[in-house]
Amino acid sequence: MCRNTPDSDPALRPGERVDDLELEGLRIIQNPDAFCFGTDSVLLADFARAKKENRVLDLGTGCGVLLLLLWGRYHPQELVGVEIQPQMADIARRNVAFNRLESVARVVEGDYKRHGEAFPKAKFDLVVANPPYVKLGAGAGRENQAHYIARHEVAATLADVVEAASAALITGGRFCMVHHPHRLAEIITAMRGVRIEPKRMKLVQPREDKPANILLIEGIKNGRSGMHFEPTLSVYGPDGDYTASMQRVYGGKPYA
Repeated sequence: MCRNTPDSDPALRPGERVDDLELEGLRIIQNPDAFCFGTDSVLLADFARAKKENRVLDLGTGCGVLLLLLWGRYHPQELVGVEIQPQMADIARRNVAFNRLESVARVVEGDYKRHGEAFPKAKFDLVVANPPYVKLGAGAGRENQAHYIARHEVAATLADVVEAASAALITGGRFCMVHHPHRLAEIITAMRGVRIEPKRMKLVQPREDKPANILLIEGIKNGRSGMHFEPTLSVYGPDGDYTASMQRVYGGKPYA
């Protein structure tokens, strides 16, 4: 596969920066005031295991980081990101153009609760989502608007995310999501309520002696029952460095 080479540095908006993803030559425009991607996005991209023939939908694409990571890791044939916040949709579109991925990736500014409008129904082999973890009304609420929408269920609830995934998937298609473990019961109930059968799960803990704080889960549209649990991943070892498992997720080089 050829390394992707972005165009020369783009004209950045105030507050924006360009970071190197250290993957296939990809680089990403981010604005810390609007929200930057974190470890959960990298973990989800690794967990999703997209295939080259897949058509992939990212619900709430933000700056488009999952579009870039999934293309860099797996080269699926099509990537679509839906984003409700105009500022984030603009950054995501520019990231697609900056990395010259217009032939395989596109960004739709819209509300993914509008099935069939924001995305075509029953057309995708894989749907991914890194949705807000916090229920509306919980938490301190001191973030700016963009951060608050990214972390809290303002624009969409957990049920909305799962319903959109079900609407987008073909029968046998996969839904992969990163979330918080304390909402696992809700997640399973929501998935089964729209005929997505939970099939694979992985927990992530900061250290071996700490409780898991990240949940990765995969479900199959109209799948049969039966869950596979992958080994728990510890992010940091006793020395404070990434564990071997986490280094593998990052490809040996943590992102900036």
